[in-house]
Amino acid sequence: SSSQRRVPLPTATGPSELQQLRSERTFHMSHEDNGDELSPSLFAEINGEHFLMSCAYCGKLGGSPKLCTSCKACRYCNKTCQRAHWGSHKARCKLRSNFLQIQSPEARVQQEQAHLERLQSNPPRESCPICMLPMP
Repeated sequence: SSSQRRVPLPTATGPSELQQLRSERTFHMSHEDNGDELSPSLFAEINGEHFLMSCAYCGKLGGSPKLCTSCKACRYCNKTCQRAHWGSHKARCKLRSNFLQIQSPEARVQQEQAHLERLQSNPPRESCPICMLPMP
């Protein structure tokens, strides 16, 4: 609907940038009560299911991608992709999982929604699309 706000997806200008974009994921805004499943309707509104359901390493769609059990922000089509992505995901995963441990689910959703609104009006230049922290 026209009342839905959408966050533009990043664009790549070359193969290396495309690979990096595929390995990064948008900061997820909501979690179901059990913390394991992401809210499909909210993500469809923000970025479209196709982007959010793709493997964080290879970008493959389909199947039933498994969520990173620590940060809940990346999905992988298999263990091979998860292991291959670990080198670039490790630091952000730790930051994100620490964030998840210190706040209630309701507080996280409110904070993440407020952060998304700020990003839409003034997007950061060098921040992680998963945790929105400055890149090292």
